[in-house]
Amino acid sequence: MRPTHPPTIINRAPPKITSKNRMATHSGAEVDLFWRHDGKPWACEFKFADAPILTKSMRSALSTLNLEKLWVIYPGSTKYQIHEKIEVLPLKDIPGNWEYPSCEVKKNGSI
Repeated sequence: MRPTHPPTIINRAPPKITSKNRMATHSGAEVDLFWRHDGKPWACEFKFADAPILTKSMRSALSTLNLEKLWVIYPGSTKYQIHEKIEVLPLKDIPGNWEYPSCEVKKNGSI
């Protein structure tokens, strides 16, 4: 019997993950995949909808978990933003090498 391999999405997980798991808080915020990279919290949600929209749970996860970015992975074909920190990404477009967005420094020095 041939060994089974994890799904492709797991094989393409971001490098240097210090912790990854499903995260839920008492306030009801939850994400399907949570990790820290360079000390910053990141997350993914997996949706089967044709065109995922911004939900109360996503907003709650952003603020409660203080997420740097949330990616919503779905089986569609179009990549789009639904919030400044939330990007909807087709499963087929997940890169082989994960790239983290850089923080832009504003003129007054804040991020």
